[in-house]
Amino acid sequence: MRKLSLLGFVMLLCFGTITTVQSRLSQDPSGIAIWDTSRSTNGAYQDGLYLGSLMARRGSAYHPAVGRWATEAARAAFAAGYRQGYNALVASSGAKEPHEQAAVQ
Repeated sequence: MRKLSLLGFVMLLCFGTITTVQSRLSQDPSGIAIWDTSRSTNGAYQDGLYLGSLMARRGSAYHPAVGRWATEAARAAFAAGYRQGYNALVASSGAKEPHEQAAVQ
């Protein structure tokens, strides 16, 4: 019985430690969460991410087509995904300020 209690205590201690470490890793020093799981399941954001990277690969100008989304929230999510996808590829090609340079062209 004593071994069972000790095992339960050790398991509880491990679980608490893992939870605390994971909680600390998911926040930056200011306390703002880093991981935003809503983006990974948001269709508008994912579509924008894909199309933004596709347009950057093709060398097209920065122009997110947000009109295809019905709500303002979906349009904002699409624009955020497009910006991230576009800027990630343009930045990897050596541009200093991808979005601003793309808008000027």
